[in-house]
Amino acid sequence: LPQEWDLLRRKVDDVKLQLPSSAQISVVQDEFSEVYGMLFSIHSTDAAPEELRRYAEELQRQIKAVDGIKKIELHGVQPRVVHIDMPDERLAQYGLSIAQVWNQLSTQNSTFEAGKFDAGTERIRIAQTSEFQSLEDIRNLIINGGTGEFGSGLIRLGDIAD
Repeated sequence: LPQEWDLLRRKVDDVKLQLPSSAQISVVQDEFSEVYGMLFSIHSTDAAPEELRRYAEELQRQIKAVDGIKKIELHGVQPRVVHIDMPDERLAQYGLSIAQVWNQLSTQNSTFEAGKFDAGTERIRIAQTSEFQSLEDIRNLIINGGTGEFGSGLIRLGDIAD
């Protein structure tokens, strides 16, 4: 049976580098004497999803500080969603299209592979992240290429969007 676990581990390792950088990496755990599981559910009828997420992350930090705790995962956390309203007339005033703004937003808020490093039998994927950390980061995103009546060059997203 140990050979089967080793074979499975090698097959999983072989495909890891072919997966998209955003894919969650699977771990083959065969040390069952070290595997324990607990499931906690955080639920509220009146708290906002963002508040529940912050509470879960704080709880995760506190539990992880307990001696002997090796891994804690959060599942089912509602993703943060920001709605950006870009009125057509404001885009026209700055000489921008929604596609231009969208392209710059999507490239700024992404994680991409920056390379790979081989260390003996280990292969390590290096990722570069440029994700927004706050609403202010989104408002301050510089949009290039405007040529409308309000000028050209560098325009903040907060100038054209609500």
